[in-house]
Amino acid sequence: MGKNSHAQTFARSAAGADLLPVVRIVDEFGTGYLRSLAQRITPEAQADYVISTVHRAKGLEWKRVKVINDFLFKYVAGRLTVEEDELRLLYVACTRAQHVLDVSDLRDALLRLFR
Repeated sequence: MGKNSHAQTFARSAAGADLLPVVRIVDEFGTGYLRSLAQRITPEAQADYVISTVHRAKGLEWKRVKVINDFLFKYVAGRLTVEEDELRLLYVACTRAQHVLDVSDLRDALLRLFR
């Protein structure tokens, strides 16, 4: 990529921050390296682990699910709260597990939220 490409500028903005690692890989190793990585991806049905966003996981299930704390909890008048949309996403995340649900990353926030 050029020194001041649109992708680099966007990746350094708040809206494009998720793309910054990919932009850095392309800058350092080129697009061929990224293509070779993509070709080595194990199909999801054969993978030991699947990392997913909650939006992508809607309608899917796995035997074991670990939910990380990427939810927008906030304090209002000294009490931890979460907006309805975010609470719905949390519900979707937690209902993807068939047998084991690990919410250890959320434990403290959930205890404060539901006190």
